[in-house]
Amino acid sequence: MSDGILIDTTMYFIKCREIDEARYLSAIINSQALYDKAQALMPKGQYGPRDVHKHIWRLPIPNFDPTIPNHVTLANLCAQAEQETTLIATQQPNRNSVRATRAIIRDWQMNSAIGQSTEALIQTLLPT
Repeated sequence: MSDGILIDTTMYFIKCREIDEARYLSAIINSQALYDKAQALMPKGQYGPRDVHKHIWRLPIPNFDPTIPNHVTLANLCAQAEQETTLIATQQPNRNSVRATRAIIRDWQMNSAIGQSTEALIQTLLPT
């Protein structure tokens, strides 16, 4: 982690029209809900499904629409998550370990009210 930037193994760039669109996509891309749907498309390695980043774009992620209340709510939840996870990442004792930071943030995402609300909302947005 350097200058507030954390890249695990791969980074993709998506040009968004506004910050809410970027947050909307960030929430979906980093969700367990999307990962669960992508697993069927992923090859199985020694440690389970892999290369999620190569397959998520094959899923029907709805385009951000600022006139749809659930899209705006998801963007707002992502903004709250940004604040919380930034605090978590900067306050954890082993800040230089990407693996440790990811585990702590993933745990927060699955167990916090913000994370649970985000996951529930994403479930409603992604087709079954």
